[in-house]
Amino acid sequence: MKRLLSVLLILLINYISNGQTVNEYLQRAKNLIAKLDESSAYPILLKAVKADNKNIEALTKAAYYATREGSRAKNKEIRNAYFQQSKIFIDAALKINTNDVEANYVLSVVLGRIALASSSKEKVALSRQIKEVVDKTLKLNPNHAGAWHALGRWNYELSQLSFVEKSAVNMLFGGLPTGDLKASILAYAKSIQYHPTAILYYLDYSIALHKNNQNELAVTQLQKLLTITNETQDDANIKKQAQAYLEQWK
Repeated sequence: MKRLLSVLLILLINYISNGQTVNEYLQRAKNLIAKLDESSAYPILLKAVKADNKNIEALTKAAYYATREGSRAKNKEIRNAYFQQSKIFIDAALKINTNDVEANYVLSVVLGRIALASSSKEKVALSRQIKEVVDKTLKLNPNHAGAWHALGRWNYELSQLSFVEKSAVNMLFGGLPTGDLKASILAYAKSIQYHPTAILYYLDYSIALHKNNQNELAVTQLQKLLTITNETQDDANIKKQAQAYLEQWK
């Protein structure tokens, strides 16, 4: 395991540049992402950061795709190593411009990924910061689909805490940030409004609808999801999840 982590860290920090410019690396990465090959694009983004560690686009994209690589990792230590590296990248991006819309959005994604892999106590401790960053992103750009999706997930995750978890949080933190299932549904609907071909948004929307006993509408969203052309490396697996839910909920 230590050897695997060492290899990962070498990849993340010391990936060798072959002399191309940051813009050339970014274009190569974008081309691979468009082909749904994010895993091949990620090392190219690391090269972009290596070529220019003050380029906010390179840092922001490296942070974002580090979270996506981490979410696919089966091993917890490797997954967390990706998430921690993504935090380093996005903190560097925000030092360059604290009001960059995409950097603020990606920070919310990074924190959200870390929270999902954390205990309930840690999740709630992070929730306040996530909410602040999402609110800032939407203030900077009220039409940001990703930020609306992040807000939907924030509300959903907090709304699903158990009574025991909520009681523990009240004792430890002196109160719980307000997380509401209906607010989650509204935010997910907004995310789809601004990005109507994002397959993940439909899946999360349908799960929230089902949890709110709106089963018919949830099924409709799953059926629509299955007709959309894949846009990300994970969309094929998301469709498999959607199909499984359809079989359960019909």
